[in-house]
Formats: sequence, C-alpha cells, structure tokens
Amino acid sequence: MRNGVKGANPLLLIKNFDIVQGFIVDYMHGVLLGVSKHICTLWFESKASANWYIGNKKDVIDSTLLKIKPPRNLTRTPRSIRSVAQWKASEWRNWLLFYSLFVLDGVLPSVYFVHYMLLVQGISMLLSQSLSPHELDTAENYLNMFVREFEVLYGIEFMTYNIHLLQHAASSVRDWGPLWGYSNFMFESNNGFLLDLFNGTQGVSVQICNTFRIFRSLPLLANRYINVASESAHGFISKCLAKQRRGKKANVTGEATLLGAAKYRKLTVLQKCSLEVIMTGVVPDSLHFYDRAVVNSELVHTESYGRSTRRNNCCVELCDGVKGIVQSFVVVDSNCYVFFWPLTFSKYLFKTSRVKCMHILVCKCDRTQLLIRPANDIIGKLLFLACKANNECHVCTFPNSWEVD
Repeated sequence: MRNGVKGANPLLLIKNFDIVQGFIVDYMHGVLLGVSKHICTLWFESKASANWYIGNKKDVIDSTLLKIKPPRNLTRTPRSIRSVAQWKASEWRNWLLFYSLFVLDGVLPSVYFVHYMLLVQGISMLLSQSLSPHELDTAENYLNMFVREFEVLYGIEFMTYNIHLLQHAASSVRDWGPLWGYSNFMFESNNGFLLDLFNGTQGVSVQICNTFRIFRSLPLLANRYINVASESAHGFISKCLAKQRRGKKANVTGEATLLGAAKYRKLTVLQKCSLEVIMTGVVPDSLHFYDRAVVNSELVHTESYGRSTRRNNCCVELCDGVKGIVQSFVVVDSNCYVFFWPLTFSKYLFKTSRVKCMHILVCKCDRTQLLIRPANDIIGKLLFLACKANNECHVCTFPNSWEVD
C-alpha cells in the first residue's frame, strides 16, 4: 500500500464501465464534511506560527456568527465555532455557502480569504437551480484554481483526497446535473422518516414494512370511505394525511394561509397610497392585518414580529425578482396582499479581480416607498445577514429551491 492506494480496483474489470465517469461526487461528504471541515481544522487547530492560523480569534468570529438569524429554510441556527467538532453536515453547508465569508472578512488573512472565495463561489454555482455551459466552465475554473493554489498556500502535506475530488465536481455536474440532485442529504433525510415507522428493537424490518403499507394505504381507504364517514373521522383522516398541522387560528385566503389573530387597525398614509394602486373603489380607513402567513409553502413573518427571536423570515423574493422586507399582510376584498419595503441591489459584498461571490449582496432598503403585491407573488426567502448604516443591508440568496437540509 502506497499513498492510500491499495492496488487496482476490481471494478476496472467491468466491461464498458468508466470507473472515473461512472461515479458521482457526493458533495455532502466530499466537500462539506471533507474539504470545509479540513480547512477549518487548519485555520483553528494548527500551530500558532502558521500563516493561516486564526484559532486565537474565535471570540471575534462567534460575535458575528451567533448574531445571524437564518430563515426557517435552514433547519439549524448557527452554533459557536468552538463546537465545530459537533457540527452536522447541514451546518457545514450553511457555514460554507452563507456564513463563512461574512464572519471571516477581516479575520482571515487576505491571501487565504480570496483563495477561499474560489471554493465558496465554485460550489455555490454547482448547486444552482440551473447552470449554463459557460457558468459550469467558470465554476470548474474556480475549483481548479483553488486546488492548485492549496498546495502552495498550505503545503503538500495537507493535500487530501477530498481536495483532489474538487477537480471532478464540475465533471459530475456536466454528466449528472447539479450537486443537490444526488447528494446524500435526501437519503439521510429519509432515514428520519424510517425511524418513525417502528418502535423498539424487535422485528424492525417487519415493523417498517407494515407501517409503510398502512401509510400508503390510508389515502386509498380515505377516498373509498370518506363520503360516508362521520365528521370526526373526516377530521382524523385529514390530520393523518396533512404534512403540516395548521394552528387553531388560521385563515385561508386564496393561496395564502394567514396565521394568528387578525389586528384591525387604521392604515398609514404610505399604506393608503399603495392601496390606491390596486383598488378601484374608495380605500377604507382600517383593514385586518396579520403578522404571519404561509405562502407557497414558505412561512413568512413581518419585520416587526417579535416572538421569533432566533429566526428572520421577513426578507423575501417575488416572482419577478423583486426583493423586499415584509412590513405587513393585509386582507382586501377577501384577497391577501403583502406590504413590503423594496430592496435595491447595490453591489456584490465580496468581489475581487479574480472572483466575485454573486450570492451575497449589498442592497439598499428604501423606507420612503412602501410597495404592495399579492401575497402569492412571494416565491422564496433570503438570508438576512446584517443591517448597516444608511439603510444598507447584506443579504444572501439561496442557490436553489429544491435542496433541504
């Protein structure tokens, strides 16, 4: 055995099988639990004499990291960099794509920071909803530069197999599609579903099969007997089949489900001016307002909603690309609308002559202009990183709408 290779692989004997192109790159283990974890170990656990060492700045990093309030899209909220050994793969994903550049800016030496930007942007592009051939080539170039320069910056002794694997990530996307389409996240997520199908330790496989059979048969039984069932049975079956349980105070209006009790209050001058655009009649003085709503499967809060202390669900993106901060939800003529402060793109937060990270944006929030749109126009949320002076906001877009952690 030499350099980690134990002879020829028996799979080489399979006829018409390309052992290089025949396997995909699982970025969950290779990139997140591999490269990201490896490079963080170098930064925080190396000798203090290393040029890249920042282990003495953990408090500075935590002071920024722990202030970030992710939307509900991200299952886990940020944990201290001191507990990095206990981080799950989803936390490494959030760190790599969303948090790390923001918290390491000004902490990690510049040459290492710009080098790390190549990895972040390259992987972010390979996780995109869709990718053009030119964008794929660009992402491949970023990752190849990262690998080539890694040996120069950190030393050949830290060049692991996972670092080398980055050079094959773009080829995997070229042959099989975006990395999120076949990562292990979806398979490990389904492990949680399987855990709910059995109790105890005896006959686990039989329990799983029986419970799954009942789970699949329940909709068929409901369709067959629901018309003659009592109201209580109807409610029980609906509860069993529901993916999300609706709260006691929920008002379904069109495509939006409004949560909590309505607040009947007077409209401000800005709200009246916005309503005049969509209403043909006289604008009323008061309407019913809500602080929360589920729109297109997205839970959205207003900016002033105070009960969610570790989450920020108020930064949204609309179907035409417009971004904004939700001010309130309102019901007008049995239709749900959303008032929001518009966010105008200003620049990319991290941009050099070599690479620009296009998913972390600097936006201006216009507090003098309150816009209104049908609530159903909301198609997704943004990660709100920070609010700076002069209504300047730092926000992060998600690479795709399919991947769940």
